[in-house]
Amino acid sequence: MQDAGSRYVQIGVAEKSLQLAEEQLRLARQRYEQGVADNREIIEAQNNLAIADDALVEAIYQYNLSRVELTRTKGDVKGILAEKVP
Repeated sequence: MQDAGSRYVQIGVAEKSLQLAEEQLRLARQRYEQGVADNREIIEAQNNLAIADDALVEAIYQYNLSRVELTRTKGDVKGILAEKVP
């Protein structure tokens, strides 16, 4: 249960990282449009956004994997799958 709870919290952390990466890209585009930065900054921001997006997918996967492991441990597949996400 602790593992699933911890991994659920990681989803929130990954979502926040994704939001920050999106904001970083928005700001990089603004700086580029205003002529104070070159396209390398946009490329780096796009790369960071892709990494943050991948991290969110991984966090969701790990959370669901821990739920499946919990199901196996409890022996109650129907019960664990019916549980609402905290």
